[in-house]
Amino acid sequence: MVGAAHAAGLPVAAHAGHILTADEAVRIGVDALEHVRIGPELLSEEKLQALKALRTRDYDWLFDFRAWRFAASAGVRVVAGTDTPNPFVLPGQSMHDELELLVGSGLTPMQAIVAGTSRAAELAGLADRIGAVKPGYCADLLVVRGDPVSSITATRSVALVIKSGRIVFAENPTLPPAGL
Repeated sequence: MVGAAHAAGLPVAAHAGHILTADEAVRIGVDALEHVRIGPELLSEEKLQALKALRTRDYDWLFDFRAWRFAASAGVRVVAGTDTPNPFVLPGQSMHDELELLVGSGLTPMQAIVAGTSRAAELAGLADRIGAVKPGYCADLLVVRGDPVSSITATRSVALVIKSGRIVFAENPTLPPAGL
């Protein structure tokens, strides 16, 4: 199936529930892995202790989010996603949670932002038109109060949302956000 998809020019994503199935998926040529659970059985005692010291994801007992620190440091291209329309995930809100969890797992705020923008666009095959602020790209922007590169929680202070060049949300619709 992977060969046929690639022959047709299509990427292949696998829903891999465990690092061992993820390993097999990589061996057969899958392009993206989703929901990979990295288990402590594959970590040295030193890394296991470091893993235990990191922030946990309280509401998702199936997934040890803290292990992404090790994945990212090993060169894994981490992409942020929301899993919408999962009934336990709130659209919009869940991306803020995801970015904060990535930072809590050891990524920098900028690495988390890239994971949710340009890297996500690359994975979706849309990097030629979304995921960056460039001439000719869709004008999709989130303007926040504060500096998310200093503190990723600033993404929660939404001042303005522009989708395809149109304002779809403004904190104060009569005034432009400060600095614009």
